[in-house]
Amino acid sequence: VITVSDEVICLNDQVELKASGGDNYVWKNVTTDLSSTTTSNPIASPKATTTYTVEVTDANTCVSEQDVKVTVNVLPTISVSDEVICLNDQVELKASGGVDYLWKNLTTDLSSTTIANPVASPKATTTYTVEVTDANTCVSEKDVIVTVNSLPVISVSDEVICLNDKIELKASGGVDYLWKNVTTDLSSTIISNPKASPKETTTYTVEVTDANTCVSEKDVKVTVNSIPVITGSYEGICLNDQVKLKAI
Repeated sequence: VITVSDEVICLNDQVELKASGGDNYVWKNVTTDLSSTTTSNPIASPKATTTYTVEVTDANTCVSEQDVKVTVNVLPTISVSDEVICLNDQVELKASGGVDYLWKNLTTDLSSTTIANPVASPKATTTYTVEVTDANTCVSEKDVIVTVNSLPVISVSDEVICLNDKIELKASGGVDYLWKNVTTDLSSTIISNPKASPKETTTYTVEVTDANTCVSEKDVKVTVNSIPVITGSYEGICLNDQVKLKAI
């Protein structure tokens, strides 16, 4: 009586087939995915569901056969996308294709390592690896790259003017500009170089967006100096006389 069990494995795994009930064993109609065809317990590593036949001969030279089915379950197909963020932003990683998830080889910049959709907040471009297990306990892995774009570096200078003057503010470092929290003393709020004519010392904030849609801000201070107050007195003289004028 031959004793041998069917088996279930995941693709790329292997399993020991354990036959008993005789003295000699021959595994028939097999390819190269058995480690031996003449032992009772060969290692099978099929790439698809396969039925093996074992022929067993006992001490009386009586022979019988039995089939053994090794079911091969496919690995989970992981769906997950690479992402692009700006420095100091975060993004939800959305993996699917299984029932259990494990994010491996990472630091503390994931909100969780055991859910399908953790929030990532890396400070530099980072590759995460997600291990996904399906309902058949088959496991596969996939890498996810989160590219971190740096913020625009804004170049703009503080300025000093006299009251009633104006000055061109010259910002650079991006493709779009927005001057925020301003009154009517800027010629435009959406160009890099508006003309400012404040009546008192004022701090403007420019928001700059670059080609990667990353945004940063910088303050610009325009110091307004008052104009001098001239004090003089009226003098009366006779023709051919002279007088010393004193301006203060």
